[in-house]
Amino acid sequence: MKEKINLRQFMILIFINLLGTAVIFLPSIATNFAKADSWITMVITVVIGCFVICWYTTLFIEGGKQNFFVIIEQGFGRKGGFIFGFLFLSYVFLNAVANLITIGDFVSVQVLMGTPSKVITFIVLCTAVVGVRYGLEVIARSAEFFFSFIVISIILLFLFVSPKIDIQNVFPVFQMNQASTFVGIIPILTLTYLELIIFLGIMEQVSNKEKLMRGYLIGGIMGGIVIFVVTFLCICVLGVDATIRQTYPIYVLGQKISLADFIQRIEGIVAFIWFFTNFFKICISYIVLAKGLQHFFRFKSYKIFIVPLAFLIFYAAYEGFKNSYYIPEFINSTYVVISYIIAVIIPLLLHLSLIIKKLKR
Repeated sequence: MKEKINLRQFMILIFINLLGTAVIFLPSIATNFAKADSWITMVITVVIGCFVICWYTTLFIEGGKQNFFVIIEQGFGRKGGFIFGFLFLSYVFLNAVANLITIGDFVSVQVLMGTPSKVITFIVLCTAVVGVRYGLEVIARSAEFFFSFIVISIILLFLFVSPKIDIQNVFPVFQMNQASTFVGIIPILTLTYLELIIFLGIMEQVSNKEKLMRGYLIGGIMGGIVIFVVTFLCICVLGVDATIRQTYPIYVLGQKISLADFIQRIEGIVAFIWFFTNFFKICISYIVLAKGLQHFFRFKSYKIFIVPLAFLIFYAAYEGFKNSYYIPEFINSTYVVISYIIAVIIPLLLHLSLIIKKLKR
């Protein structure tokens, strides 16, 4: 029996996936480019992101609402589909590895100080293995359960930090770095909306496909709004220079909270938000990776790949990034190129191929 998730669960997974690594790194990356205008960069990114979501949904519909790996073979042929399919899976694998090493370093540096990051990475990966073995339905239900707590935590963070806002930090608006305000969109898209191409790997399993674009857009807009507000608050509370200097500006934001000298330093809220959003992001990448291998190697179940993939992911996380401080540099350089090839150029070629074949018929 095929696993199915409903539209609400799909929307929640989109929302959670958008927060993931982005909510930690984006304020610093955006501010590094656009300085005080980074919130403008985020607004433009959300608008462009909505068009990206509509495009991905249209591509899925154009392919007959089938398994994405079938759509790839339909567009590029068997051999071409195999090549482009594995390029896509390599991107998904990279995504899973980068998120895993980031969560390991963040927890070991900021939360459980002194604990080796590899121990945390191993524990998180083992938990992800269990989640993926249970399947997409269980992952979606778990995300649905934690969704309320994540939203409440975000609202509390916004409310508690609001007394510290200095609105003068965002002025003058659009007076400097005009070009950088737009250039900053390029890396920000790679860490947010372009990563949503991974969800094409599970779209077939959404029960209500007629309203798929609606759920996709709602999740995308909600996630974009949260990232925009976080970036805006980082500028207003920490200031431009401090936001650029910090690797995890939102965590420092949590440390600034002080209400009546009673409620103080509740950065644990930030850790809670980020840990669970990133964990579910890893699970989705993991399950798409396993399902892709199942399709191309013609196995009956994707679960046979779960344990071997765990070893590969852990080894790649161990060897690939020495620490998370390298990740912002990686995002601004190599990852940008990889993302635009996998999430823009290949889908564009696929879409054109599907349209041409449809016209020929």
